[in-house]
Amino acid sequence: MNKGQLERRIVEYKESLRSMDTDRWLGEFAEDAAVEDPVGGPVIKGHEKLRAFFEQTRKVFKVLDLKVDFAVIIPPEAVVKWTTLGVTHSGLEITLQGIGMYKFREDGKLLEMRSFFDQKEVARQFMAPSTG
Repeated sequence: MNKGQLERRIVEYKESLRSMDTDRWLGEFAEDAAVEDPVGGPVIKGHEKLRAFFEQTRKVFKVLDLKVDFAVIIPPEAVVKWTTLGVTHSGLEITLQGIGMYKFREDGKLLEMRSFFDQKEVARQFMAPSTG
């Protein structure tokens, strides 16, 4: 894959996440893909475990809107600085910044994804008192 193709794959991944459609999101990954989200947590490997991971995510969030702030792409890998707006089913908005490391197969499927972000900041936002 060339740089332009990987740029498109990153956009497609972002769109699949925004859709909150488990099958669409799962379709971005190779059958034996490994995801560490967040880094330091367990490595989730294979479609069955990835499906369970995303279904759990969908139970918390109704929207995950990832915006690419900056990307360095050196095929077959990319490092992306991102900001994500998450909206829970109760309407709580969470803003998260981090870095994603992606490794792609020649056919464009994700082989590896690692997400670096501050879990304590996420917890703080969940625990912050409502201002409404």
